[in-house]
Amino acid sequence: MHRYRDAIVIPHPLKPGEFQRGIVQGAAVLFPFKDESTYKNHRFFKSLTEVQIGGLPFLPGTAALAESHIRGILKADGYLA
Repeated sequence: MHRYRDAIVIPHPLKPGEFQRGIVQGAAVLFPFKDESTYKNHRFFKSLTEVQIGGLPFLPGTAALAESHIRGILKADGYLA
């Protein structure tokens, strides 16, 4: 995921022919895992805060960590109070 995150470029809105790098700040893989409380101690969960790359469990009824992570991103960017 580091490679993909760092490789994404977006055309610069004011300078035709130039690109912005580093637009993507992080990445998370969603995967099926039921025990969110146990997963909080996993290195892939901890790496989300350390290097902005990691994984989150995501199943019907098991999405609290993913929801919390998304809310944190939206708050940090000013989209939620």
